[in-house]
Amino acid sequence: MNLFYPVGIVTFLIGGMLQLFGILSNTQCTVLLMGLTAIQFLLTKAKHVLYTPYFLLVLLIVVVSVVRGSSSMDVLSYIILFVGTPFFTYFLIMNNFKRQTIENIYNLLVFIGVIQLPLILFQRLFATAILSVSAKTMIALDIGCGSFFLANDHGLCFYMLSLITFLLFDERNRNRKYKVFLLIWFSVTVVMTSSDVSTGLLCLIWLVYVLVKQIKWSVLYAIMIVVLYIGLATVFPTIQDSLLTSFTKADTYLLSADFNEINTTSAANRFDIIAYYLMENFKWIGNGPFDYWNPRTGFNHFINFSQYIWFYNDLGIIAVLLIPYLFYKIMRTAPCLSLDKYILFGMITVYSLFTNTLSDLAFMFTYSLFILNPVKVIKK
Repeated sequence: MNLFYPVGIVTFLIGGMLQLFGILSNTQCTVLLMGLTAIQFLLTKAKHVLYTPYFLLVLLIVVVSVVRGSSSMDVLSYIILFVGTPFFTYFLIMNNFKRQTIENIYNLLVFIGVIQLPLILFQRLFATAILSVSAKTMIALDIGCGSFFLANDHGLCFYMLSLITFLLFDERNRNRKYKVFLLIWFSVTVVMTSSDVSTGLLCLIWLVYVLVKQIKWSVLYAIMIVVLYIGLATVFPTIQDSLLTSFTKADTYLLSADFNEINTTSAANRFDIIAYYLMENFKWIGNGPFDYWNPRTGFNHFINFSQYIWFYNDLGIIAVLLIPYLFYKIMRTAPCLSLDKYILFGMITVYSLFTNTLSDLAFMFTYSLFILNPVKVIKK
């Protein structure tokens, strides 16, 4: 039983449609697919599988739950979403790459990437009609994620950026057919999602490519010094003003007599929320699983969230440190460490500031897929 293709098809091709017509939600798809993968894992003699970071995260969840008196059902659900999803996705990709390399599925990966731009344009053009037939309550901003899950523009962009990184930096793509066209097409797709963080990462990837691949090292060092100086001189004051604004807003939240009125709006962005938590008492131990968002009652705090914010509130500061540690340990299991792997690690670490990555199939499937792909088939 190989679930690689079924999980990939749902994640990248039909997940959004299943949501749109009310057949299965994102969470339901994730739990169902990871449940089936768990069965496959139990029936397979898995070797060389990474366990340590997942075990540490489970241990932390259990300890915090005992301290906070969380229900066993919440603990189990939390572990399934935030530990089961990355672990079983990692296992699924590693198990599949024992049989083939990424070359065998390259055309499928490119097809998924190519169809996203026309789908996004169609969805933007007929957004009103799509909203009228949707079984899921959403706004126009939730549409425009191609064939990916609804409101998952970050997951879509991470996939596109991973494809771009693979084409630019993997030596197997030096003479790849239609490479230039695909790079332009995928880059336009990222820009069309209107995701600021994704567009910024896209620019950084192209900048790294130009600096590393096209310029001699002596020239590169000189450019880096100039860019660093100019960047610090121009960007630092802007960042300083932004942080000052965020801390001022956070101070307002702390002093508000009606905090519920504040956190039922989206007025606080993610940096405002981080500033708010920094001004609160430091959390070594969080408030317990599903305190930030509860599947039964919804958001208990701010509406905006990210993996770091979510984990800090629920589990405490140690969980925040475990997020990049887990991604790093996955990267270290790659058959061959190269620049593109470090770029992927950097990207998913940044995206964790803006969305939940560990419980997102698109993020974890994409990350494991492009990190673990071997140059040659691994012989059993």
